[in-house]
Amino acid sequence: LILVRQFRLPAGRVLLELPAGTLNEGEAPEACARRELAEETGYEAKNFEELLECFLAPGYSSEVMHIFLAEGLRRSSRRPDEDEAIEVVEVGFDEALHMIERREIEDAKSICGILATALRGKETGRR
Repeated sequence: LILVRQFRLPAGRVLLELPAGTLNEGEAPEACARRELAEETGYEAKNFEELLECFLAPGYSSEVMHIFLAEGLRRSSRRPDEDEAIEVVEVGFDEALHMIERREIEDAKSICGILATALRGKETGRR
């Protein structure tokens, strides 16, 4: 599992997260996921599967989060935005689940994505 570690000003600390970013005007969610994966991690994926779509904070925002599973990873060139200081972290999937339990992964989108992948693994017999 490829994660990124970066300082998040509103949280006031460094968080461990799945790669993510904001949709550009007119950009399809999968295109955004592909772009952000390459920019933040230096990986490209052969296959993308949308695992879920959910409201980020429906009490005060209409923002929708699209969470994808990227498979068939291969290294490419990393192209982070100039204002991003990101460390790429690779962990085993079971370790990521334990990191959620230990509250080492605290970011909601990352927790949702990892747990959705775990549920998908139960349904298909793979992870």
